[in-house]
Amino acid sequence: MIKVYSHPRSGTHFVKEFIARNLYPGKDFSHGPIFYGHWSKMQKEEQADKNFKLFGSHSFPLRRHKYLPIKKVYIYRDGIDVAFSMWTSKWFHKDWGDISFDDYLLRNIDWYSSPTVNRKTDQNILKHWLAHVEQWHQIKNRFIHIIRFENLLLNPEDEYERLVKFSGTTPDTNFQKVEKLVGLAPNTGKIHKYKDAMTKETEDIIYNSISTKC
Repeated sequence: MIKVYSHPRSGTHFVKEFIARNLYPGKDFSHGPIFYGHWSKMQKEEQADKNFKLFGSHSFPLRRHKYLPIKKVYIYRDGIDVAFSMWTSKWFHKDWGDISFDDYLLRNIDWYSSPTVNRKTDQNILKHWLAHVEQWHQIKNRFIHIIRFENLLLNPEDEYERLVKFSGTTPDTNFQKVEKLVGLAPNTGKIHKYKDAMTKETEDIIYNSISTKC
């Protein structure tokens, strides 16, 4: 069974649903209730996550992720969209209040890998995202399959063909798109939604954290 890894708010539930429908139709991967959100104000979802058992973690890559012969999918997304989704979801410390997007980008996060993990860092959300994506991309073996969220959203048929080839399976069902929002506290599921809040000051903050190439 394939396991899914990701940085938080990168399309984890989207790709799990995509994999479940197209590789494992009819199988039950449910588990619940689920706790999620920031460690200072955890939230509980009473309804079981139907694809929970496909989830690996939000962890940075560990030795077992690099060397064990277990097939893994890593999904990544535009870092500014990730940061914007974290901010709109209020997955930050309860004492931060109603901070602006710019203020959120400037602050060092107080978690590592997942906002459920209480840990001080010297990284803002963008630097944390970049380190996460870079480290997973550095794994070069046949057991890791990398998907970009934007490609899965815009070109699902192409990503389906790549995924089937990686899995080495022959699906006994027709290709299915995921057209509805899925997961815990989903936002819009759109690309570049952050542009609604973008100012010249926001751009300066972003490019002082990560390069324009990122």
